[in-house]
This record gives sequence, structure tokens and C-alpha cells, in this order.
Amino acid sequence: CYVILLVMFLLFTYVNSFTTFGANMLAIGSNIKIADSAGINIDRVKLTSFVLSGLFLGVAGVVYISTNASVIGVTGFASSVMIFDGIMGVFVGMVLTRYISFNIAILIGALTIRMLSAGLVACGFSSEIRGVLTGLFLFIVISYSTNAGLMDRIKAKKLVIEKAKAEIAGSN
Repeated sequence: CYVILLVMFLLFTYVNSFTTFGANMLAIGSNIKIADSAGINIDRVKLTSFVLSGLFLGVAGVVYISTNASVIGVTGFASSVMIFDGIMGVFVGMVLTRYISFNIAILIGALTIRMLSAGLVACGFSSEIRGVLTGLFLFIVISYSTNAGLMDRIKAKKLVIEKAKAEIAGSN
């Protein structure tokens, strides 16, 4: 499994960081109208990204089947736990992109959420409590990311207010 993880990570890194296709995906993700104005064939990039997503999902399915003895068909939202873990891993990775490479941040985010989930299972928490605690963890991470420079901005505003008060007091 680790060899497959390494190969797929290297493929993801190559496609995402060293190809024109990766740059086009980033441009479309940032602003689709500007990407279209720049001459990027949006439909072709979307189709290629769906094909690559299918490749990655197919490999993930094979790894999932080989690590688990059986696969149980589920209906409704029963498979949403797996989807939410992946989405939460991407959210954690997006927070980490401020500090490290996007590719490594996504890998670390996915592993972090997976370790958190496995740790909560090992502690014996029910699935409802695990969902709440994982959501709380994600809330804390995103809140920290959103408010990372808040204290610096507050201090800068106080400094401007103090300077303005000193100027007003000096002119009177």
C-alpha cells in the first residue's frame, strides 16, 4: 500500500506541479472567466481532470478492496463518512498550504484526518461522537487559519488610533 501511495503521490505531484495541465487547473480553479479569456480550453481540462480523478479513485478502490476483506454496498448517505474524511483532509491541507507545498499539504491533511479517525476509533467512541469531534477539529483548524493574523491587525489598528490621539492632543 505504501508503494502505491508513493507512486500515486509522485504522479499527483508531477501532474500538479510540472505540467501545463496542472497550471491550467490552477488557473481554472482560481477564476474560470479569466482562464477562458487567457485561451485555456476549459472543457478539455475538465475532461482530463475527470479522467485523472477516475484513475486515482480506481487505484483507491483497489487499495481499499485489498486492505478490507469485503466491500458492503451501501445506500443513501451511508458512504458520506468516507467522503467527508477526504474533504476534511483537503481542508486541513489547504490551511497548511500557507506554510508548505500544496502537494505535501494535501498528503499531510489526509493523513492527519485519517489518524484522527483511527485514534477516535481506538478510544472506543461511537460514530456520532467521532463525527462531532472530527468536525470540531476541522472547525478549530479553519478558525485558526481564518484568524491567523487577527491579533496583529488589532494591534496595528490600536497603534494607528494611539498615534492619531497623540497627534490630536499635540495640535490642541
